[in-house]
Amino acid sequence: MIVYKNRVKNMFLNKTIIYIFILVAVIIIFIFLYLPLLKDLDSLSIRYKQESKKLENIKQQIATSDNLKAKAITRQEEITQALDELTRKANSLDFKFDSLKQSEMAALGSDFMLMPISIESTCDFQAIGNFLGSLEDLEKSVVVVQKIKIETLKEALPNLKLSLELAMYVSNE
Repeated sequence: MIVYKNRVKNMFLNKTIIYIFILVAVIIIFIFLYLPLLKDLDSLSIRYKQESKKLENIKQQIATSDNLKAKAITRQEEITQALDELTRKANSLDFKFDSLKQSEMAALGSDFMLMPISIESTCDFQAIGNFLGSLEDLEKSVVVVQKIKIETLKEALPNLKLSLELAMYVSNE
C-alpha cells in the first residue's frame, strides 16, 4: 500500500511538474514571442496613423488642385487679359503700382506653369490689405502670394513700401 501511495504521490508530483513545465513554457513563449509582436504591432499602429495623416494631406491637395481646375486657370493666350484684370482690380481699390514686372514662366508638372509677377507699390496699410484680399476674387486667373515685404517710409508716413511677389497659374492647354 505504501508503494501504491508513493506511486500516486509520484504521479501527482509528475503531473504537477508537467503542469509547471507547461506553464513556464507558455510564459517563456509569451515573453519571447508575443511581447515582441505586441511591440511591432504598436510601431505599426503609430506608422499607420502617420500614413493616414499623410493620406489626408494628399486628399486635401487633390481637392485644392480640383478647385484650381474648377476656377478659371489662365491659358497662355489669355495672360494679357489676366494681367489687365489684375491692374483693373488694383485701380478700383486705389492701389497704385510703382512697378509691375512679369518674369519667365516655370513649369509646374505637365499641366501648369507658374508665371512670377513682381509688384512694388507705395500705399497705406488698408490699400495693401484690400488688394491682397481681392486676389481671391479674380475671375480670369488664380494668383497666389509667394513673398511679401512691407517697409515703413519715415519720410512718407502713413505710407508703406510694398514689395510683392505673386505667382499666376497658367495652363499649358
